[in-house]
Amino acid sequence: MKNNIMISIVLPVYNGERYLDESIGSCIAQTHQNFELLIIDDKSTDGSLAIARNWAQRDTRIKIIHNEKNLKLPSSLNRGFEEAKGDYFTWTSDDNFYEPCALSKMLESIYDVDFVYSHYWILDENKNKKTRERPPKLYCQNIFIINIIGACFLYKAEIHKAVQGYSPNLLLYEDYDFWLKAYTTGFKFKLVNEFLYTYRIHPNSLSSTMGAVKIEEGSYRLSVYYALKAQKRNPSKWTLPALEALLYRHNFFTSEEFKAYVVAMYKTMPLKFIMYLPLAIWKCFIIYLRRILGIV
Repeated sequence: MKNNIMISIVLPVYNGERYLDESIGSCIAQTHQNFELLIIDDKSTDGSLAIARNWAQRDTRIKIIHNEKNLKLPSSLNRGFEEAKGDYFTWTSDDNFYEPCALSKMLESIYDVDFVYSHYWILDENKNKKTRERPPKLYCQNIFIINIIGACFLYKAEIHKAVQGYSPNLLLYEDYDFWLKAYTTGFKFKLVNEFLYTYRIHPNSLSSTMGAVKIEEGSYRLSVYYALKAQKRNPSKWTLPALEALLYRHNFFTSEEFKAYVVAMYKTMPLKFIMYLPLAIWKCFIIYLRRILGIV
């Protein structure tokens, strides 16, 4: 029955000719063969488009979409998923690649949830490989603390419509923003406890060129924004997660911002705030300790 399920893979590329062959090849090599691969060329100036077209000539499951102007990653993702016909969605990068069983393993695990994600490998330019394990649960049931989803995932197509896709103005944080919107909307997440993907680190990657500190600061601000938004909508459910996020992320906010957030949360539900404050401090201490010891 699972063989009848269609998966849409979107692969945005901008001047990614160096690794694009390997990325496309890993999609084609999937043991789950019922998929479509939508390659979005974001007005590349190298040989990326030619490489993509060469693959498309050999495999009818590949569709090429060429942007007439450079739209950047979030808008390219949205353009690809607007054309997608699958029951489940995922996307990959031009410099990363899947294990052959990635789609089938994730598809096997998604039967009782809406979104699955897996561990993955980190590969540097010297071909040194190390593991990147995702936390076994939503990091103390709190996705606001850290972007725990990572680089390998699969989700129901309906999520894309429900959260209105990727935010075009959030380049570098578009994925974390999407996960937070899905999580606070009520969709269920689950870890696939296997290594199904390789994430490549190199000087020309988007995360390297844009800067890790900038990505971290933007992600932290997003997490607090969604935590507080969820807490205001449903204080009973979200006060503790929001308080943990606020305590953990406060170093990226001015003292005035931090004070205003705390006061606003206290006014929303004062008794629960007071009751949860010691627990939130303790959990944040444990998370800090885990990070110092390298247990993440």
